Amino acid sequence: SGTAVFTVDGDNGNVGIGTTTPSRPLSVNSGQISARFTSSSADSQIEVVDSSGTVVFGSSSGNAIVQAGGAERLRIDTSGNVGIGTTSPSTKLEVSSSLTSGIKVTNSGTINGEAGIEAYHTGAQTGTAYAGYITKTGAGGTNVGIYTAASGATDNYGLIVGSGNVGIGTSAPQKKLHIEGTGAASEM
Repeated sequence: SGTAVFTVDGDNGNVGIGTTTPSRPLSVNSGQISARFTSSSADSQIEVVDSSGTVVFGSSSGNAIVQAGGAERLRIDTSGNVGIGTTSPSTKLEVSSSLTSGIKVTNSGTINGEAGIEAYHTGAQTGTAYAGYITKTGAGGTNVGIYTAASGATDNYGLIVGSGNVGIGTSAPQKKLHIEGTGAASEM
């Protein structure tokens, strides 16, 4: 009496847990599906293999990892930091890349006022707090810290500063636009 807990379909070899009609090589039917794999090693993994390659989901010393193309691509460390392209993320999200572009955000929404990227820093802090901080360093022909462009609309604005002072050549602007440097007006 009762429902079969484990079934092997003799016609196709499918295995069912909690079902007598497994439709896949492994079919699980339960009110809550969970699985636990225990290993005595510090590194454990599940491999998913198809005709194009292997993806690995695993644990490495308590860190969650995803490997693709034979290399680790994503890590969530034991403190909750997420790393893409790095095995030791030091912030909530750290992306490291040696490619042309490290992060690309595309937003094709049509809602008025919609933003592709929004950054907020709302905590009270003693001293200087940054909602965004961008630095470009490294040897090369030309370094550009920020490049902005807007086109295709009736009104195009490359940059709008909603409030606060803007400093060029200074980290402590005293006016709405404060420029310091050789051959420049000192302040406007």
